[in-house]
Amino acid sequence: SCAALGPRAAMALSRSGSFGGSRGGSFGMGGSGGSGGLTTGLFQRTLTDMIKGMRTQTADLEGYVAQCVTEIKAEAAHAEAATKACAVQKAAYLHMLGYDMSDLAFRVVEVMSLSKYSHERVGALAACTMFEERTEVMLLITNLLKKQLMSSDPFETALALDVLAKVATPDLARDLVPDILALLGAARAVTRKKATMVLFRFFRQYPDAVRPAFKRLTERLEDGDEGVIGAVVSVITELALHDPQSYLPLAPLLYRLLGEVKNTWTTIKIVKLFGLLCPHEPRLGKKLADVLASIIQTTPAVSLQFECIKTATIGVTQNQELIALCVHTLCNRFVGNADANLKYLGLTGLANLLDSHPDAVSSQADTIFGCLDEIDTTIQRRALQLACGMARRATLADTLDRLALHAETAATGFAADVVGAALELGSRDRYALVGDHAHYVRTLARMARSAAPTPAQSETLAAQLVDVSVRFPEARPAAVGAASDLIGDVALLQEVCQGSAEGGGNDRSGRGATLRAAAWLVGEYAPAALASSASPSPVTAAASTLEKLLQPLAGRLPGDVQGAYAYAALKVYAAARVASAQTPPREGESVEMLGAFVGAHARPLWEAARDPETQDRCAVLCAALRLHGPEATAALAALVEDEMNPVSEKAQRKVRVPAGLDLDTALCETVPPPTPLAADSRPPPATDMYSGSGRASPSGYGATASDATTPPTMRNVGSFYLGQAPPSAEDGSAGAAAAAAAAGGGPQG
Repeated sequence: SCAALGPRAAMALSRSGSFGGSRGGSFGMGGSGGSGGLTTGLFQRTLTDMIKGMRTQTADLEGYVAQCVTEIKAEAAHAEAATKACAVQKAAYLHMLGYDMSDLAFRVVEVMSLSKYSHERVGALAACTMFEERTEVMLLITNLLKKQLMSSDPFETALALDVLAKVATPDLARDLVPDILALLGAARAVTRKKATMVLFRFFRQYPDAVRPAFKRLTERLEDGDEGVIGAVVSVITELALHDPQSYLPLAPLLYRLLGEVKNTWTTIKIVKLFGLLCPHEPRLGKKLADVLASIIQTTPAVSLQFECIKTATIGVTQNQELIALCVHTLCNRFVGNADANLKYLGLTGLANLLDSHPDAVSSQADTIFGCLDEIDTTIQRRALQLACGMARRATLADTLDRLALHAETAATGFAADVVGAALELGSRDRYALVGDHAHYVRTLARMARSAAPTPAQSETLAAQLVDVSVRFPEARPAAVGAASDLIGDVALLQEVCQGSAEGGGNDRSGRGATLRAAAWLVGEYAPAALASSASPSPVTAAASTLEKLLQPLAGRLPGDVQGAYAYAALKVYAAARVASAQTPPREGESVEMLGAFVGAHARPLWEAARDPETQDRCAVLCAALRLHGPEATAALAALVEDEMNPVSEKAQRKVRVPAGLDLDTALCETVPPPTPLAADSRPPPATDMYSGSGRASPSGYGATASDATTPPTMRNVGSFYLGQAPPSAEDGSAGAAAAAAAAGGGPQG
């Protein structure tokens, strides 16, 4: 080890005594220097002994450490230097393990002031490990460090610089700045380099030292040693992060160094410093363009190449040739590299260019989208962020198609990220980027059928399906077509049904919101859908939609989705009645047959429903089947003839508050708790009107057992819903109007 350090180090260590003593620890502390310390030196536990003992103490480690701490405190007070140094050495090790040894701080100062270099080295290590800014003995080492800084022994000077780099305080920085500045002119380059780096620590602790030291520091930029130049550039770069404009006068000298310095790390620091200066001096970017282009094309160092590209993207954005070179290099040498780290850096560099040169980045769309197939999730997310950032109105449709494809094929976690990015991209600035709204709703439906969306994303997706359809009439035919496919998607229905079964009627899958929105769209825009359908007659088109809404799987859906299905079936049936009055059905088709089909399939849904709202809407649907005559058709038309229009979010602000209406005062100070009913005052459970099983009837009214066998087309369901006598054949118009009013004012309201 001494030979490796050089002849001067060997002489210094030989003068320091037994550096590698017979029982030394990490620094060779052991042995004794005189007869007075012979017993202590022979039987003292060294650092190696203590570490071995700690590793063998599996049962009572804390007790063993406590014993060692007691020994260390006793040994640190010993007069013999080697014993004291060994104790401090062990204390520093325990402090690094988390044991508080700060009460030995004064003993550390004593060891630092010993004459042997091996002892000073132990004290310096302990000080770097144990001392903090609030350590009380810090004031005691000022003169000691000053003495070591002025020492003719370069190893003592190096120890003092190492300690100051770790434990310098504002007081130490203020008192020792002159000594550090003097070392900038030391004969040894390593001393000048260390002194330069310690200056940065002083600048952080004592900012007032920057101005008087700046001239001496910048003089070292013309030092003959590249290591010293690199240290000075590093310090100036860190200082320029806070105030770049103050360092613009150094630009000519730094520009000359950029062509002279051969050290890659120093060149990287100079290029980074120019990246900080260029935004404050536009002419500097024009001067650097050729130099940066030359380095990018010739250097074999990837780190230097990337730093030049980063600087070009910050301060030389007006040079189109340089930007084209940067994009080409990023895509070929970085993104196209098999190394994942370089690939990520390449994507980061492209992201830096996205705001200033979106067209240049968009030209590499295939390369960027190819990164979505990478195994590394950080690369995938970076590429996804970049793909969304370069999307424009003209390219959004293609971007959404690619994202939808990855949502169908990617792993579950990243697929959810893709869906979230697509939803945010489409809805940005109220769908400002969406040029083809019909394509967007079809993409939403495509992602809804995939397994990618999370429950929260399903809610957002459903809300956007409805929002886009209401805002943009040209998207409604595509929205109704996509919604019709969704409500009949068997795989999606089975997943929601399974989630409902596992959640006890609640939608654990989170996908029910999509079905609810799709059913709403099918019902809300049923008249337009029937009118534009390719089917030969409205009855045929309505029958196809009603088969999906009233299929057996609908009875196993969550309650809110069942209610949406039932209400959509009502509106589709009403639209078919109105359309058939204007366009007669084909031969073999009739509205009565359609009503019979609806009644036969709505009755099981009503019977299986557990949700009160679903029961209510099924009752309305069955009541509507009982209505006949022109007046009934006109009443049903009220359900579907008015379109829902979008309402401005500021509309409520335009409503004037009536005089005397106080909306700010609370109705009551506290809300009283509800009073529970007495056991004898609770109503008896209703009997089942179908099987006598004790289940409450869907309508909430009692019924006879004979009603269970009555066909749906012959039973007066409307009388149960309306709570009145069934209308006679002669009085069909009045009953029709009343039932239609109930149908329109109930679920729709």
